[in-house]
Amino acid sequence: MGLVLLIFLSSLAVLVNSQGESCTAYDKQRGQCVALPNCNSLISLYRQDRSQNTINILLANQKSCGNRKSGRNPLMCCSDGVPQQVAPPMNQRTGPPCRTPDEISGYCINVKQCPVVLNTFIQRQKDPEYIQYIRNSNARCDYAAQTICCPNEDSPATQPPPPQTSPASLSSRSQLFTPPRCGMSKVPHNRVVGGAPAKQGGWPWMALLGYRNDLGELGWKCGGSIISNRHILTAAHCIRNDLFVVRLGEHDLSDDTEAQHVDIPVKQKIVHPSYDKKDGNSDVAILVLENDIPFSTQITPVCIPLNDAERTRNFVGYTPFAAGWGRTQEGGRSANVLQEIQLPVVDNNVCKENYAAINKVVTEKQFNDAVLCAGYEEGGRDTCNGDSGGPLMFPLVKNGEANYYQIGIVSYGIGCARAQVPGVYARVATFSDWIKNIVETT
Repeated sequence: MGLVLLIFLSSLAVLVNSQGESCTAYDKQRGQCVALPNCNSLISLYRQDRSQNTINILLANQKSCGNRKSGRNPLMCCSDGVPQQVAPPMNQRTGPPCRTPDEISGYCINVKQCPVVLNTFIQRQKDPEYIQYIRNSNARCDYAAQTICCPNEDSPATQPPPPQTSPASLSSRSQLFTPPRCGMSKVPHNRVVGGAPAKQGGWPWMALLGYRNDLGELGWKCGGSIISNRHILTAAHCIRNDLFVVRLGEHDLSDDTEAQHVDIPVKQKIVHPSYDKKDGNSDVAILVLENDIPFSTQITPVCIPLNDAERTRNFVGYTPFAAGWGRTQEGGRSANVLQEIQLPVVDNNVCKENYAAINKVVTEKQFNDAVLCAGYEEGGRDTCNGDSGGPLMFPLVKNGEANYYQIGIVSYGIGCARAQVPGVYARVATFSDWIKNIVETT
C-alpha cells in the first residue's frame, strides 16, 4: 500500500506543478494565475473600491495561486478570458459519501475536482503534516487513484487534524491555531460586574508592548494578544518607532516573582494598509517576533474567527470580556495587576448616533463593519488608556468545550467610561483573511 500512496502523492505533486496556472477565483469562477498587472478586472476593481472587502478578494485570489510571485508582482487568480463552466453542486458530484480525516462530511472524488484540497496542497506540499492528511484522506476512499474525500462546500475549509499535544509542544510553524489548540483558559470566568483584578493565568494570550525612551527606560503602553507561535495582534495606533519588545506571561508588573514572564524582541511591525488615523478605521497591526513563543499553561494563543459561522456572528447584546493593564479610571494611574471587565456590545448605528451627538463622527466609514462598539449606556465601566491593542474576547462552545475567540481590538474612545460614549474596537472577523495571510507569510 505504501507504493500506491507514494505514486498518488507524486502524481499529485506533478499535477500541481504542471497545472499551476489553473485556479479557482474568489467568486468560484475558473481562472489562471497571472501577474497582477495582467489582470484588468482586479486592477479595475481596486481602483474603483479600496475597501476591506476588495482587499479580502485580492488576498483570496493571491492565495489561490499559492501566494507566489512573478518577479515583484504577486500572482493572482484571474478569470479574464477564461471560459466558464458551471460545476455541479458537491452533493451532485459522482462519488460515494465519506468523512474527511477531520470528520467533515464529503464525497470521494478526483482531487482535481476539489479546489479546497488542491489549492491547500499547492501551498503546503512540503508540509509533512498536510502530506499525512492527504494520505489519510485517500485512505478514506479505499486508496483509489488520485481520489480524496473532498469536504462539502458548506463545511469549514479543511485543515489537518490537530495532534494530541500539550501547549508547550505546539508546532513552531507559523499558523493560526484552531480549537482545541487556542483560546484555552484554565481559570473559570464568572460574570464580572465592573472592572476587577484577573486571576493569574486567566488570559494566557495577553501581551504587553514595551517602548524604550531616549534614556533607555522601558514603558508598557499598549496591549496585544498571541495569535501564533511568533505573531502578536494589536492596534495600528500602537505602532511606533520606539516599540521594541513584547512581554508574555505577565500578571503583576510590580512583582517579579509571581509569574515567569518572557520578553521577546520585535522583529517586524505590520500595519493594516487601510488604517486611517483620522477616523481610527482598520486599527489593526501585527507584530512579528524575533523568536518563537515558548508556549506553556501560562502562555497560549487566542482563537481568531475563521469560518463563516464565527465571522458572521452578531454579538450585539452579548457581554464579551476585555483585559489589560490600562488606567482604572479617566486620569488615573495604570494598573499593575491585569484587570478584566465585561462590556455589552452596542449596535453600530447607536454607537454612531452617540458619537454624532458630541460631534465626533469625522467620516462616513467610521462606523462600518470594520468596527464594533461596546460599553454601558450609564458609563462607569470601560477599557481605558493603556488597554489599547488588547483583545475583546468571547467564549464559543464546541463539543462541550469553551474556547475564547478574539472578536475585537481595543481602538479608541472619548475619555474613559463616560455615559453614552461606547468604546470602539476593530472588528477582528473583518480582518481574518488579512491576519491569516500575514501570519502564514511572515
